Amino acid sequence: MIEAVKRDISEAYGQLDKPSFEFEKEEKRRSAYEPFIRDLAANLLMDRQGFFKIASVTDLNSDHGFAFIIQGVGEWWLQLSFVGFYAVLMRLTERGDHLEVIDPDDDKKSPVENLIISLIASSGIHLLDTDTLETPIDLKLFDTEPENVRVYQALFSDRDVLPWRVGRAART
Repeated sequence: MIEAVKRDISEAYGQLDKPSFEFEKEEKRRSAYEPFIRDLAANLLMDRQGFFKIASVTDLNSDHGFAFIIQGVGEWWLQLSFVGFYAVLMRLTERGDHLEVIDPDDDKKSPVENLIISLIASSGIHLLDTDTLETPIDLKLFDTEPENVRVYQALFSDRDVLPWRVGRAART
């Protein structure tokens, strides 16, 4: 999987040392994720576990895809990449002090997480695991220091620190 991800990153950005971000404009216009988002909203409404709210928190200055917060019987962050059909799903921990990546093969998922993952898979979107997301890549970005660039930053958001590392830095 990682080789396909790296290939898609190279194709999207062109030269990794002098990347072009033009692909993002086209992907925003194309609205390729719109059917998935509609299905997600409809399925969460039909899920009898309570009220759910889906809110876009996309930062057009630093995100390389769409970012959503899903709130209900918990809180999740879902990001969908403009580079290709890739997603990362993170849960806010019960203590509310940090995010955890939900790996597709993790057996500790809630029913809501299983529903979201099922919809992601049936839409042809690849949900990435932590190992893939943390793979270094030689891509020059604006906000992330070169030695910190990982697949996550290339696919989802140009922020120097991985979101699941924020709040845990003192413990790791």
